Amino acid sequence: MFNAEDDRDQLFEARFRVAFLLLKLQRAWDAMVVGDFLARTNPGTERGLRAAAVTLASFSTLLNDAGDDKSSVTSQLEPFAEYLVATWPQSSEAAAAAAALAQLSIIDKDWEKAEKYLNLVPSSNETASKRRDLGISLYVEYLQAKRLAGEETEAVGQLRERAIKWLELATAEVGPDSFDSSTIDAVNALSRLLIAGQRIEDAAKLLFDDTRGLIKTLEAKPGVAEPRTAMDAYRTAIQVSAAQLVAGGIDSDVAVSQMQTYVAKLQELAQATAGGEEVLGGIFLALAKDLKEKLAETKDVAKRNRLADAVLLVVGEAGKSESFNTQYWAASTKTEIAKELASDPSGREKANKAFAEGAAILTRILAKEESTPGWIQPAAAKTQVRISLSRAQSGMGDHQSAVLGLGEILDENNGLLDVQIEAAEILTAWGAKSPPRYRDAIMGGRRKAGSNVIWGWGKIAQMTNNQPNFSEQFYDARYQLAKSRFLFAKTIANAEQRTDEIRRAEKDITSTAALYPELGGEAKKKEFDALLRIIQKELGQPATGLAAANKK
Repeated sequence: MFNAEDDRDQLFEARFRVAFLLLKLQRAWDAMVVGDFLARTNPGTERGLRAAAVTLASFSTLLNDAGDDKSSVTSQLEPFAEYLVATWPQSSEAAAAAAALAQLSIIDKDWEKAEKYLNLVPSSNETASKRRDLGISLYVEYLQAKRLAGEETEAVGQLRERAIKWLELATAEVGPDSFDSSTIDAVNALSRLLIAGQRIEDAAKLLFDDTRGLIKTLEAKPGVAEPRTAMDAYRTAIQVSAAQLVAGGIDSDVAVSQMQTYVAKLQELAQATAGGEEVLGGIFLALAKDLKEKLAETKDVAKRNRLADAVLLVVGEAGKSESFNTQYWAASTKTEIAKELASDPSGREKANKAFAEGAAILTRILAKEESTPGWIQPAAAKTQVRISLSRAQSGMGDHQSAVLGLGEILDENNGLLDVQIEAAEILTAWGAKSPPRYRDAIMGGRRKAGSNVIWGWGKIAQMTNNQPNFSEQFYDARYQLAKSRFLFAKTIANAEQRTDEIRRAEKDITSTAALYPELGGEAKKKEFDALLRIIQKELGQPATGLAAANKK
């Protein structure tokens, strides 16, 4: 009804109210079309921005209603958001549009797009949380990539640096008054990434700075974070103290004192929190793995010994606790550190002592459970204690007792895959002293009711084949099968029989590679390739590895 001579402002208001009413009537597509038209025909004006707000609300409704497939909506939202940011760059609407697109890109793991959208607008309340979300998502991606690669490759390092960039942006303005659980998660992740990037003192500042450090804030305001989040922060603090010790930033006495303080804080939080002991158990297990990995990364013998001595002293004191979880952590950590020390001949004596101390703590734990049933909580953890004791016994060289203990667990339930793997690993290690045990590692043993209670690598591979949740265990079982067969073959005196067995080990690898060329990722593929080259040399063949095998 409007003519050329009529008031154009009234025409805008009529259209704007139509868009608003369409949105209220749940006709979001229609509202979006009208709002988009008004925003584009009124660039840079206040009323154009009002129309953009209705358009964004329409897109929000459409995204909520779209279910899993949001592509048709995002394909419309993307050009509008870019127009909005270019036209009203400082507006909250532009920030909201960029944040929405960034969130969708994070969900799709399209890191480049997420970064592009977040770079479009200045940091604000709308985008700060998305910067944190992007950093955390990249941190998780980094951990997965590092695990698959088995090392810090160039590509893995690039992921780490991208995660650091966004987490530093997300935490740049964080102070004592702005910490919450999400921010603490970001600081924890950033600290671990900084350690991985050898920026130890930057990580220490994040945690220990007198004015805005996370640990200082937790000490001054203990209720600022949920207990589990605070516990994870103290786990990170122990990692940073260990890294500072290796880097020479603090001496051993200071490192030990700090780590003991943080272990005590973990115990204190666990005791004061419902379900805290169970959380503490998980944190302690993760911490044992952290410290073992740090020791493995430390190649300098003096630094390595300094770290090992400090950690063993801390966990030795922790082992005197009356808490099951703390005692178990002490024993597990001693065992894990001992395994890493034993990988170098110079650490064998120290490793033997740590294995024995770990086994002694585990034996005391089981004895207390016998005299005070229910002390081990949760009850299922008793099996893990028994497994850990077998690991310690194996590390000490008492493979027979270790396998016997695992066999008793499997008598009760032979479907425990982690126990089956542990038993096969120990049998392989025992084979170095008693070659027939290599065959047990391959074929299994402890025969009862017509079948082997202990499966061995062959059956472990069969049971995990074509099981997506156990693909890592499948490839490792196939590798260990070939390795155990080759080691057994080397002990056979008859030359013809030895060659036949070595050829079987070769076929274990080549047949696996033919069916599954990826072989579980680059790290595991390198292990298969290295073993195949050794086998080929033993057979008098050119050591061409998987490349020639795949051509066959």
